[in-house]
Amino acid sequence: MAAQPLSGQYEDFWMVTESALAFACRSLNLACSPQTREELMESYLHLKIFSDARPALTKEEPVARSVVMNAGLSGYSGTYH
Repeated sequence: MAAQPLSGQYEDFWMVTESALAFACRSLNLACSPQTREELMESYLHLKIFSDARPALTKEEPVARSVVMNAGLSGYSGTYH
């Protein structure tokens, strides 16, 4: 999954997410060092799933895995937490 900015260039999900994080921090005047940004981005790969989503992810794991991989989450471990 990718986003298309006004420039017409596609960016993968990971880059869009990092840009959104930087924008949110700037908008709220929050300090966000490169280390903090990296830690926040890394935590995105370890989010807990909602309990009602687990059955769907387990049943359709190959489909769910391909959706996540196609979203540009190159650091995705292939496991659900």
